Amino acid sequence: MENSILYYPTINFQTSDYKWLWSASLLFDKIYRIVPPDYDLDDCENVRILCESGDIGVALSPIPYTKSVGLEFSKFMSDFGNNAAAFDNKKVNLSENPLRVHLSKVDGKLKQELLYSGKIIEASDGWLYYSNPNEANLYMTFLAKHIAEKNNLSLYTNDRTLWTTATYFQSDGQLQPDCFVGSGWTDPCSEALISLMFSDVFPDNVLNIPASEIINFREKRKDERQQFINAVNDFRIKLSQSTAPEIVKEIINDEKGKIEKAKRDFTRSMDLLNVFRFTGILTTLCAITSNALSYDSGNMTAATIFDSASIGISVLAGLVESRLNRKKQNSYTYLANLNKEFGSYYERPEGSLFHQYNYALFRDYEEFVND
Repeated sequence: MENSILYYPTINFQTSDYKWLWSASLLFDKIYRIVPPDYDLDDCENVRILCESGDIGVALSPIPYTKSVGLEFSKFMSDFGNNAAAFDNKKVNLSENPLRVHLSKVDGKLKQELLYSGKIIEASDGWLYYSNPNEANLYMTFLAKHIAEKNNLSLYTNDRTLWTTATYFQSDGQLQPDCFVGSGWTDPCSEALISLMFSDVFPDNVLNIPASEIINFREKRKDERQQFINAVNDFRIKLSQSTAPEIVKEIINDEKGKIEKAKRDFTRSMDLLNVFRFTGILTTLCAITSNALSYDSGNMTAATIFDSASIGISVLAGLVESRLNRKKQNSYTYLANLNKEFGSYYERPEGSLFHQYNYALFRDYEEFVND
């Protein structure tokens, strides 16, 4: 299911997700979400209309996955989490509106551990309330990652923090935050993560498009949607399989035109929707050998490898250990930044939109690893 995604971390689509949902519906064939059995969804009318097509908001039960996820999460917290600054425990206070996770999403053994440690309390309404939102988000990332891998789905979110967390665990926690390109690697690094960024993919006025017209577009413009996603994914795979800087340059030169044409056809196909202005950045990742980056000028944090009007490729983080199975690509994980506002408190460097955006992502990784 190469063109299917899993929405996380909440059950219902939140108000802040509507622009993301409308945009994702224009691009992806199926959008799944994690829904407990017998849970009554509380979607607004427009979202219900969108979901009635049967391909958006498709429910996946968490029950088959909670036991294995609980064991994995418990081990991680025992090995690392108890000493992490981000998970400092506090006394649960419901009046402070802590983050909650539905009871069915947590295995019974893990629930008892969390109750005993005071990290959650179980309320009578079927929810578990966490005192620390970072730990709740981390658990939901574990759960979403596991479900996505078992069902060959891509993770997709418009939350940079969650995207950072998911990517960290998809990389087995082997990220090196202090990343320098070329001869200046701070530690021996056989591979690095690079971010692939594609600008002006989504309609600026997407929320003004009725759900019925979104559904009509999905049915009539499936080929254009698939062509663009295929171009992005082919680019990603070819880069991840290259080992020499000369090959990387050739791939960039060869694939750039294909991607730009596919994106142009995709955006033009929205003539059905009377859309003429586009915005936002679609981001995905791939691992690449550090040898393939050696031509770049070293010693510049988050250095930009390639930057055009619509495509950016930048180093994001080093990988302490190589991905041993080169035949199996890392799972796809997408991030949509729809407003081109990075919402970062970090000082932005000079340079292009892509460089600034990648720098914000880089600092997110640095903060996450340090915490």
